[in-house]
Amino acid sequence: MTRSLARLRWPALLLLAPPAAAVVYVAMFATATPLTDEWIMLGAAVDLHKHGWSLDALRSIQIQHQQHLLIVPYLIYFPLEELFHYDTRALVGVTLICFAVQFAVFRFHLVKDDLAAFPIALLLFSPSHYMEFHWGFQFTLALSVTFPVVALAVLDHIGDDITRVNIRYYVIGTVLLVFGALSSAPGYFGFISAALLIALKPLPARTKMVLSLSWLLIVALIYFGIARPQPAEHTIGAREVLYVLTALGSVIWGSPVGIFKFGVDKNSLTGLALILALILVLARVRSRFSSLALPIALIALGLGPIAAAAASRPYLGNWHLQLVLPAVCGIYAAAYIAWRRDRSPFSTALLASVVLLLLLNLNSYRLGFTVFGPSYHNYVSQIEHYILSYTPSLEKPFPHPGDRDIDAEMIQFLRDKHHLLFAAH
Repeated sequence: MTRSLARLRWPALLLLAPPAAAVVYVAMFATATPLTDEWIMLGAAVDLHKHGWSLDALRSIQIQHQQHLLIVPYLIYFPLEELFHYDTRALVGVTLICFAVQFAVFRFHLVKDDLAAFPIALLLFSPSHYMEFHWGFQFTLALSVTFPVVALAVLDHIGDDITRVNIRYYVIGTVLLVFGALSSAPGYFGFISAALLIALKPLPARTKMVLSLSWLLIVALIYFGIARPQPAEHTIGAREVLYVLTALGSVIWGSPVGIFKFGVDKNSLTGLALILALILVLARVRSRFSSLALPIALIALGLGPIAAAAASRPYLGNWHLQLVLPAVCGIYAAAYIAWRRDRSPFSTALLASVVLLLLLNLNSYRLGFTVFGPSYHNYVSQIEHYILSYTPSLEKPFPHPGDRDIDAEMIQFLRDKHHLLFAAH
């Protein structure tokens, strides 16, 4: 009896290994120190403590960073960081919770099996995308992906050609899409993915049009009414295609902090293999795309933001990799669902190939604990030394390559809040 129970439970226990590894990684290599872009939010906290929660002080908050609206992240940042003495690992905890929520969507709405969900857990909690395990500010991207992922799962139950549209699911899903767009720029693609989801479902054409137009109106109100559109040069060519393929493959193999050159290599070829697998799955189901409406929408949610980054960024940051997680996991989910409905030798071989690709991510766990984690921890140590020895009049090299800098007022604020960096100083 005991052995039978153990056999039933081991796949569920196996699912705990990736998140446990992520927690251990954060405990070993993440630090409490706010880094770079987070100083924008730290500066806002300093101003609010100095001037109080007046209307003028609230208006002075920088709610948009580049093209990213940060309204929802600020609502989390202020109370959470105050509670944890501005320890950035609290924000990393939010990111881990976001990955857990995304996993729940794939596990309970798509693959619906513990063992089959293991490759998804492996990817979501992998140190192949290690930057968000160090850099608390990336909880903004995590929120902008997670809200739409949950929204798509809700909207997947909105109705069909027999039942009427469930208004409750529409409202909940739409609110989640809005939260995503108000968290960071990738959230905008949630509306596009929702329209694609509805387009693939067996709903009347008029219903599809009304729902899609409602989301178009909402996203336009956010983009032109709340955000300040940022001019940017966009290019589309072979480099951008290789950029997207490299991002897909890097989720499995890992990447340095930044990639500036894109060509045919292990990462891009792995990305190409994933796209080919998707094409074969879609060719297999043919006209039955409605059976894969949710995975296809999730794939679009992942590919849209990374394609936009490819067209507007000269580099692929490791922190960008979390954007494509829904796409890679969605490709796997599509292959699994297709196999579950048609257990032919072809579908079995296709699923086995995708599983093998995702299991290659195990090597990133080794690299995370031996290369990525120690390397970035050492880099952060340089920033911490800079902060601890900060003198406004002293000229010295700043380890961060960008143009943002921490100032004396922020440093004193952290001291006053008993931040861990100053505990022994």
